[in-house]
Amino acid sequence: MIWRPFRGGIKPKEFKEATATKPIVTVPLPPRVILPLQQHLGERANPVVVRDELVEAGQIIGNSAAFISAPVHASISGTVTRVTAEVIEIARRNREGVRELSTGKWENLDKLPADAIRCIARKAGIVGLGGATFPTAVKLTPPAGCWVNTLIINGCECEPYLTADHRLMVEQSAEIVFGAYAMAQALQAVRIIFAVEDNKPDAAKKLAEALTAAQLRPYGAIIRNTTAEVRLVPSRYPQGAEKQLIWSLTGRVVPLGGLPAQVGVLVHNVATAYALAEAIRKAKPLIERVVTVTGPIVNAPGNYLVRLGTPIRELLAYAGGVKEPVKAIILGGPMMGEAQVDDGAPVTKGTSGVLVFGEADLAPVRQTRCIRCARCVEVCPMGLEPLYLARLAEKELWSEAVQAGAAYCLECGSCAYICPAKRPVAELIRRAKVKCQEGGIVDERQAGSQSRTASA
Repeated sequence: MIWRPFRGGIKPKEFKEATATKPIVTVPLPPRVILPLQQHLGERANPVVVRDELVEAGQIIGNSAAFISAPVHASISGTVTRVTAEVIEIARRNREGVRELSTGKWENLDKLPADAIRCIARKAGIVGLGGATFPTAVKLTPPAGCWVNTLIINGCECEPYLTADHRLMVEQSAEIVFGAYAMAQALQAVRIIFAVEDNKPDAAKKLAEALTAAQLRPYGAIIRNTTAEVRLVPSRYPQGAEKQLIWSLTGRVVPLGGLPAQVGVLVHNVATAYALAEAIRKAKPLIERVVTVTGPIVNAPGNYLVRLGTPIRELLAYAGGVKEPVKAIILGGPMMGEAQVDDGAPVTKGTSGVLVFGEADLAPVRQTRCIRCARCVEVCPMGLEPLYLARLAEKELWSEAVQAGAAYCLECGSCAYICPAKRPVAELIRRAKVKCQEGGIVDERQAGSQSRTASA
């Protein structure tokens, strides 16, 4: 196996054993869902329903004409109880079934041209489910003059605690392979690489078996014209970040301010490939996803298939509740996830995990002054100087921060993890990025790039 170690990175304790072997469990429909209209990068969707309107699961309730956007679908059938510019709330009625996409169901990719695949991805509201939430239809439309010859399907899931992608690869490998071939068809890619970290050998085995079986199925000509392989890569955080993964597997370097398509590569998450397969074969819009629910105080940690918009408290209740009072809830992984103020926040397209901690699990942090040890520089996968960027952020020198490379920070959190002074380095850099974006301060090298490159 040819594998090139990326610069920096860390090896945090994984804490995956509580859920890695737990099969995916479907959560019953919640009595109420809260659906944000901004569940993707790009323009927010606008409401297309009104209060008291009856809607069906799978019906579009928010949409936008903007190119970089994605529609939002009702995840349950019921009555619209609240409509604002930010969210739509639906109370469930006793009705099952999901409205199918108007694109129909397809089994043979020979019959689906690239535009049709992109159209299905768009109508289904599919976005990058690894956390980046970039609209999939847009990502399957490379810039003019760029030929994407290599498609990487990202199954690394390098964040501690999370195992949702792991279980999806074990249980739905055939669907993931189909979705990957559909993506290759849309891109006219001639090579597919399924990247799986070496701490998931069972997932790699299932994907390899699904690839072998795919050669006997009528997926279409893309099977014969595209090579595909499963590659195990060493587990190291943030191996799943697209620029690091592209370098490790292909040796190609995405330039600062550039896009992966410019070097002939695209990276899509395994859950995104699965969602596309569901949309093509079952005409199913994106109304649910697999979420890892775990943490030291969760009674029944596991991986749950849950409707979007389900309040976290409902999901936690189905996971057996908690053993003691909750001190912190994080949506996503501990490295790049977002802390929540309460358990009323809903599951969205970008929610890969719900981590719950008690008082005893969170040791008090005593922050001291930076000792200039440069450990944060050593582990930064982008080759930045986090200690310097954090200092500029503290002094609110936003223009200087962006010129020093703040825009290229992955927000992976490696710097904060390794810092002996326990300084919130990543949070300070994230603040600098936000302030620069709000003030329109942009590094010329950043033009056209995505500021956050978590696995898409």
